[in-house]
Amino acid sequence: LGKYIFFVLLLFFCSCQKQDDSIIEEYSAGDDDESFLFFTDPHLSWSTERELDSHMSCLQLYYSAENCDFCLCGGDWLNRDETFCQAYMCLHKVNSLADSYFADKFYSVLGNHDTNYQGKLMESSSEYSGIFNQEMIDELLFQRFGHAYYSFETEHTKWLVLDTGIDWDAGMTPYRWEQIRWMGEELMQAGKKHVIVVLHIFANYCSDGEFVTQRFADTAMSLAMAYNAKDLIELDDNTIFDFGETSGSVACFMCGHCHVDHVFNETSIPVICTRRFIKDGVISFDLCRLDWEKGQMIMTRIGDGEDRIINIVS
Repeated sequence: LGKYIFFVLLLFFCSCQKQDDSIIEEYSAGDDDESFLFFTDPHLSWSTERELDSHMSCLQLYYSAENCDFCLCGGDWLNRDETFCQAYMCLHKVNSLADSYFADKFYSVLGNHDTNYQGKLMESSSEYSGIFNQEMIDELLFQRFGHAYYSFETEHTKWLVLDTGIDWDAGMTPYRWEQIRWMGEELMQAGKKHVIVVLHIFANYCSDGEFVTQRFADTAMSLAMAYNAKDLIELDDNTIFDFGETSGSVACFMCGHCHVDHVFNETSIPVICTRRFIKDGVISFDLCRLDWEKGQMIMTRIGDGEDRIINIVS
């Protein structure tokens, strides 16, 4: 009885909508489909440990009920003005909770805020003095992969996770070129028919409210499009990739950062952007199903927002 009461109270606390059995029936995956839970931009660094645990519990309930293959976070656990110590402890708690609820089925993307670039070393320090270096980020959040960029595989799909860094740095740094060369090599060796690229920032807002694609993301997209076309591409750093003998295709990109539901469809590869995890006390995330036969990403929204069916490259 106690466990039942806890379950009911937790669902109420989560403030999640659409909590009926029809979702489970609608979301039942076919034999060739893949399913996962996606959320992004939680910005929960000022939450208590109990609140963090409750949010993870809510995600895990849906994750288990839908028998998802894995859980994916698009990044940005921190806010701004955290001290170095506060930011470190928050990310350490998040990592520990994710491990306890999802084990090795939790995959995370580095958000710009997760670098603590808008934080302070100490309370008395100046702004922007609390940024983590790359070695600390890799060790704190991505120890099992070795880098904040990495790949993993599911039954039909190879997933490439990129580290887009901070939004204030618009140029191509040596670290960003390192990732692009790595992405090219991963595509050359991809053993799956489908590839999905996940990154935190695809585009930023400019002063007039329009989207401006980040140069790093744009370079990654150029590489993906060359791969899909089985073309040869020469990058600005003089690296050449010839995808003529490869097979498979990049199905889509997934991102966060902009805090809105949006699909960038200016190229043949769609970029799926998702709203922030919690707003006005309501938790929002997506139960995602990849229908490879139809070439669709089917996203069932829990919380605020609409369900989406997005055509992807198959």
